Amino acid sequence: MSVPEIIRRAIEIGERNGKITFDELNQLCDSRSLDPKDVERISQRAERSRNLD
Repeated sequence: MSVPEIIRRAIEIGERNGKITFDELNQLCDSRSLDPKDVERISQRAERSRNLD
């Protein structure tokens, strides 16, 4: 799964549950090793999405 797809799915989970846990994020990433910058991008996008509500 690409980083943009991980971001999209993380946002969906966050919107549905009000949050996303590290365990959920790790499941989305599967065995893909993410660069710390990628994790930061995912966190920022999820936070921005949450603040838009």
